[in-house]
Amino acid sequence: MHVQHQRPGTPYEMREEMDLNLEEFQLLSAMEFVDRIEYTFWKKANLDIQNINLNEGQKLKWFTESEAKNTTLAYGFNEIVDDFFKKPPFV
Repeated sequence: MHVQHQRPGTPYEMREEMDLNLEEFQLLSAMEFVDRIEYTFWKKANLDIQNINLNEGQKLKWFTESEAKNTTLAYGFNEIVDDFFKKPPFV
């Protein structure tokens, strides 16, 4: 989950884009880019993406580490996803 231009602790993108109200998430990273700071949060959850109503974006998809490395993600998110797999918060 990511939050654009918001202070840590106020993720709303999941609620806005997918009608999900997740609580008790943790800050994964605050990464500074040339044009913004991206706050990325994570939470362990068992989500069935087939049953999530996507309000924004193209589609939902789970990525393996290999698939993520071989996919060009928007807004510099490859760097954030690479960090997630290098320093997994769930181990």
